[in-house]
Amino acid sequence: MKPHICYLLEDPPLSGPLNMAVDEVLLESVGLIGHPVLRFYTWSEPTLSLGYFQSSEDRSLHAPSVDRPLVRRATGGGAILHDRELTYSFIWPSRRPPAELECDGGKGGEKGTEWMYRWIHQALIDVLGPLGVPATFASESAGQSDSFLCFERRSQWDVEVGGMKVLGSAQRSRQQGLLQHGSLLLSASPLTPQLEGLCEQGLAVTHQQVSRLWATRIAATAGLTVESLKLDGGQQQAVEQLAAEKYGSQNWTKKR
Repeated sequence: MKPHICYLLEDPPLSGPLNMAVDEVLLESVGLIGHPVLRFYTWSEPTLSLGYFQSSEDRSLHAPSVDRPLVRRATGGGAILHDRELTYSFIWPSRRPPAELECDGGKGGEKGTEWMYRWIHQALIDVLGPLGVPATFASESAGQSDSFLCFERRSQWDVEVGGMKVLGSAQRSRQQGLLQHGSLLLSASPLTPQLEGLCEQGLAVTHQQVSRLWATRIAATAGLTVESLKLDGGQQQAVEQLAAEKYGSQNWTKKR
């Protein structure tokens, strides 16, 4: 086994159910893959994703998005309007102890699986600084913990620029591995104009530019070599089935 590989999957814009299904299939198969997987993706149309524990009835709390597609994530946290942003997921196999990482994964004083938040988010902070955008970890007191929208909340490992939250993530753990996915605001959406992104902070970049710089930094800080990954036929079939039967179903979307 090659010990220092990180696979990179870059997807075209997909629907909400397909995007969530890909993340779940990667989580379920990461044990067989044997290496961490980093995925970057966007959404085929503006879509509201609910955190796993949020009530579907609460989507009325955000009137501008009530006529947009809705999907429920497998992770917790607040609702996210996926529009002018870059979404990532990072999946770490359970059989690979984080202590093997050169970035001191799991030994920086974090609780439980917080080492992944620190690692992935710090890599973005490292990328934004040289681009003239000073980013920091968030002040938890700056947000509203019970807000419907994720980007109006704050937690310890969120990333802020100019007092605005630009990156937030959530996790889901299973026997096969640990999934962390999150959203990076590139610019304000017309549906959430109060939530400013990197563009409003003076950095006009494409999601391709950010994803390449971010992936390079994530790998470099952990001594990983990046290799491209494509889903095989069985994985793609599983994605389509999950999208249709779970993430695209009302039973899942309105389960709470």
